[in-house]
Amino acid sequence: MSDAVKSSSREPVAPLGLSAELPDEPPLSLSERAYRVIRDRLVMLDIRPGAPINEEQLGSSLGMGRTPVREALKRLEHERLVAAGPPGGRPRSSGPRSPG
Repeated sequence: MSDAVKSSSREPVAPLGLSAELPDEPPLSLSERAYRVIRDRLVMLDIRPGAPINEEQLGSSLGMGRTPVREALKRLEHERLVAAGPPGGRPRSSGPRSPG
């Protein structure tokens, strides 16, 4: 086996497309990673419109705690992709908007 083949190594692939940053860019924060993945799931309808969002389950599926998920959901709420639930309740993905 040649030295070039022996020395070549592959970097581990991050789950859920979390390795979206460029090589010269600083690594993304957990909340930014959560934001990007959740936004993609909402846009691709992996999270159904109007469906309740469980922060704990979502964080577990992303491999992170609730705090970065909560920060991402607040940002998505500001962008109107997520609607706040009742006080003490769960946020929901926004349903389709009516024109006008």
